[in-house]
Amino acid sequence: MDWMKKMTADAETPREWETHEGAVLAAEEDGLLIQEADMPFPLKLHLLPDAAVLDGGTGLPAEGDFVPGEPVRVWASRAQTRSIPPQCRAAAVIRRLPEGAMQGSFHQIDLAEKEEDLFCLFDAERKIILSAAAETPVLSALGEPLPPEALLTAVEIAAWYDAVALSLPARARILRAVVLRSRPDGEEEIDAGQ
Repeated sequence: MDWMKKMTADAETPREWETHEGAVLAAEEDGLLIQEADMPFPLKLHLLPDAAVLDGGTGLPAEGDFVPGEPVRVWASRAQTRSIPPQCRAAAVIRRLPEGAMQGSFHQIDLAEKEEDLFCLFDAERKIILSAAAETPVLSALGEPLPPEALLTAVEIAAWYDAVALSLPARARILRAVVLRSRPDGEEEIDAGQ
């Protein structure tokens, strides 16, 4: 694949989700109220019914109540209300973020291909190429093991990696991945509108 052509092409998949990081102010029945460091108002996150709540250290589903002050990373809709606090939908939360260690990051995947023994995933924002070996642990949002080929149909993932090559685009080797959403079998193009 010619990654440089792909990187310079117009985005085929509109990015409808973004990452928010902050501390939990309150856990409510339908979601979380978090405070991001650089924002004047808290953000109200309405967790979708099938929202994944993952442990930052293991990538497995995390259980238990959210605690005020707990740091979280949230995969949330870019569409927000104009209320105070602003509100939006959240599809996934990574909690129990380990300090100074590898932490999960959310990615919307625009293109995925298998090249020799690697699965290569191209982030929709054109900022990073993620690669995974056949032995890379891949899980569903429910914590069930998946074959690495599941990355080829992934639309949204949480990925754990440590070193990022400072190339253009950046590159990183996935150490662990959780598939949050996949495109239906047989679908050729990734459709972000689903």
